[in-house]
Amino acid sequence: MTILNKDSLPKHGPYHELVYRPTPLVVPDGWPSREMYSNDIFFELSDDLLDDLCSFSKQWSPFAVYEFTNFTGSDELLALAGTFLEWTARIMRGEEKDIIDNFSNLAPYENNPDISPMTIQCDLIDTITFIVSKIIEAARNGHTITIVGI
Repeated sequence: MTILNKDSLPKHGPYHELVYRPTPLVVPDGWPSREMYSNDIFFELSDDLLDDLCSFSKQWSPFAVYEFTNFTGSDELLALAGTFLEWTARIMRGEEKDIIDNFSNLAPYENNPDISPMTIQCDLIDTITFIVSKIIEAARNGHTITIVGI
């Protein structure tokens, strides 16, 4: 299985940086410098993948893509995790043709007419499960997930 992060989707940027922090990222004015959070990045989410997930599920992104957002408190974090889990359920129920139509443009699958929809589904589910596990860990520990948009 492949986790669909920046390493496996190098041509699908820009990337939303998902950051696990004990406390919210606070910036008085403007945008945070990468040095403020770079050690805490746990996932770089391709904007193309996010767009494909939103299109496939017919839902908006669960975060503001052009901002940085702190998700704190269990209610906010579990709502964020819930959206990702809903995407997982939709992917699991997805028709093979819809999976191919929506996700075969991603680097690991493009130019591969023999790619199995099951392979794509498993990679998507593994990727989302990884993200959700960190979000739930943050909720359990009273920490923050900060998403630094593009």
